[in-house]
Amino acid sequence: MDGYTLVRIVETQPPNLVVRPLDEPAATSSCVVVAAAAVVQLASLPPSSAAVDNLVHLGSSGEAGALHCLKRRFLRHHIYTNVGKLLTLLQQYTQPTHVEMPPHVYQVAAAAFEAALRWKLVKLQLNASGKIDGCAVTSYLLEKSRLTRVEGHERNYHIFYQLCANMEHSTAAAGEFAFLGQVGATQEDKAAFGVTMAALDALGFTPAEKEGVVAICKGILYLGNVHFHTNDLLPQKAYDQVTFPLRCTLVFLKDNIIRLQQAAALLQCLPQTLATRLSVRRLKVRGETLDMPLDKEHASDARDALVKALYSRLFHWLLQRINATMMKHATSPRSHILLVDIFGFESFDRNGFEQLCINFANEKLQQVRELTDFFCLREYNMGFHSIQLFHTVVFDDALDRYRREGLDVPKFELPYKQLEVMDSKPKGIFTLLDDEVSIPKSSEYSLHSKLVTAHGKASTVFKAGKSTLTFTLVHYAQPVTYDCADLLAKNKDHVADDILEFCQQECMSLLGEMAPPSPPTTRGDATISAAFRRQLKELLARLKDTSIHFIRCIKPNHDQVLWNDRTTMGC
Repeated sequence: MDGYTLVRIVETQPPNLVVRPLDEPAATSSCVVVAAAAVVQLASLPPSSAAVDNLVHLGSSGEAGALHCLKRRFLRHHIYTNVGKLLTLLQQYTQPTHVEMPPHVYQVAAAAFEAALRWKLVKLQLNASGKIDGCAVTSYLLEKSRLTRVEGHERNYHIFYQLCANMEHSTAAAGEFAFLGQVGATQEDKAAFGVTMAALDALGFTPAEKEGVVAICKGILYLGNVHFHTNDLLPQKAYDQVTFPLRCTLVFLKDNIIRLQQAAALLQCLPQTLATRLSVRRLKVRGETLDMPLDKEHASDARDALVKALYSRLFHWLLQRINATMMKHATSPRSHILLVDIFGFESFDRNGFEQLCINFANEKLQQVRELTDFFCLREYNMGFHSIQLFHTVVFDDALDRYRREGLDVPKFELPYKQLEVMDSKPKGIFTLLDDEVSIPKSSEYSLHSKLVTAHGKASTVFKAGKSTLTFTLVHYAQPVTYDCADLLAKNKDHVADDILEFCQQECMSLLGEMAPPSPPTTRGDATISAAFRRQLKELLARLKDTSIHFIRCIKPNHDQVLWNDRTTMGC
């Protein structure tokens, strides 16, 4: 991203200027010729620009003037600045001194930055006197794929490490579980477990319910260590086939049976029943029940589906109980405030399913943001390079009115192409992704081929370099290259009926009380992306009925350090 720097004007050569950067020694710095129109002279800005708390009062100084104002305010610890109806927040990344006692506000901010993996809607309910008397939280995009697939040095969900830190083998226990990857538990995890249990106490959970929560989480860990082998490749003494039904070609190694029994004990079911549910798919055809033995790959898929179903039920049940507690004293609703805490636009060295969903949400929400931004442009000329509008019809009258008033409104195309490419039917990226999930023997290669074939001629999608599995999508913020390697696996959300019945009827009673979260109403909701897009659509419809205010959080630089002119991002 292009940025700006302070310069000294050495010579005027209309229509250009000769300038020298101020942050370089005069003896070594070289002069540069730039267009005069690209330079904003500080003399043209208000003398007390640090005191300007709304950038619309800067006139037509553009991005450079806005950046200079933000810098002066930032260095005076004024991190909040208005842009018309928008409120911007600059992250300070300030380190606390050693003498300051925790919890320090900047430590909290840093921890929040690292842990901001969820997207949520918080509803604050107000009573007749305008005071908050209730609160409810809605969660979006529960990352269930993280449960069974942790890459590199990433962590799984914190509760699992907290449990490991409090097991008999202490912090080393995390390394014993396949689902926890290469990262072990810490002493901080040990302390955090006590905080988690205290929070459940404060929220009114009974001792039996707390034990059930812990048992389900431990059961998930032990299920992750249950592996399958084909019995025709192993000597009889290496395995025990007692726990498997007849005609099944799978076996457990004897060391592995202990894990199966431990998981069954925690979920309060019979080991034989658990083994059957993992190795046999029970189908109902024309009123008859048929048992179909699974191969090694599909048995592993069944295990992962069970793990995701267990965690999803637990998560949404906890959220439901928490909301019930926080709304316990709420009176009849008069009005409410909705706080939408959303992901920022993401672009990493490797971008996968989560980034595709996150950036799609940002594309959709950008339309809502720019509905407000557009009307700020009359007062503050920041350019039209990032405009995304709700709908052409919404702005036709406004544009005509601005032209009648003599304002210079340049012609521009409404950038709908990203959303059309991502969410249209029948060839949108998400449509092709959902279709590919339901096709037997589909692969990341077949998905990539269909994506490139469908959108290879579009100006917003192109194949990335020589890689056979990546494609680049041009977003409103910047182009992002996505890897198809994990798109199919992370988009799968199908849970077989016999797995659901197992959770409901054959495990601990607490699991039976946990209704499955928002059962899909259509066949298309059987994928993560379909459910997420449906939730996003419902959220946008909800936001349209409110008076919207935006807070934009700006990173001053990618290094997450104090302001540096060389690394500061352009506004």
